[in-house]
Amino acid sequence: TGSYSVSIKGASVCPTVMSDISVVSINLKPTIASAPMGTSQVCLDSMIMITSNATNNSGIEWFKNGVSVATTIDLVIPVAAYSDSAYYSYKAIALPSCVDTLSDSFKVTVNTPITIVSQPTANQTLCEGNSLTLNVVAAGSGPYTYQWKKNGVDISGETADSFKIVSVSTSDAAVYTCNVSGVSVCYSVLSNGATVTVNSKPVITQNPMTSSV
Repeated sequence: TGSYSVSIKGASVCPTVMSDISVVSINLKPTIASAPMGTSQVCLDSMIMITSNATNNSGIEWFKNGVSVATTIDLVIPVAAYSDSAYYSYKAIALPSCVDTLSDSFKVTVNTPITIVSQPTANQTLCEGNSLTLNVVAAGSGPYTYQWKKNGVDISGETADSFKIVSVSTSDAAVYTCNVSGVSVCYSVLSNGATVTVNSKPVITQNPMTSSV
């Protein structure tokens, strides 16, 4: 970078000739410091934000599955739709006389909200010693994690889609629910409550007595 000129001097006594000044500027090549950054797993209707990180560039151009979609520094999609699941990359636009640089791609997946399509049996009345089985069936973006609750408190170790008690006692009478979570932390749904009533077995406190008449 600088200003350049040349002087030309002949063999005669004529004066030296000076050329015009030529200003030469050397631009640096654009540098991509990192691939696109953001949240790879997002929720339907949530916001998608993917950031760029480049230097020595005059601008940024974003691509979705190889198709140009925006010319902002960061890519923002206010309300995510299923069609926004894609591979995103950006191009660091070069300064004059330099070549543009393309980033690696970044995959975004828009997940389906979880719903419970089969709820636990709402009300059950059992007798002491009977067995209890409760089930939930979920739909949406999995895999799923389950947590059964008794009166709103987590039941340790009960993390399957089915909850069983082989032989109930009166202390098992409660309202049971199951919290189902999916691939993203924003998807969590609580089942309807299943009210379980446990009746005590009849107890004979006195056997028949023999009497003479």
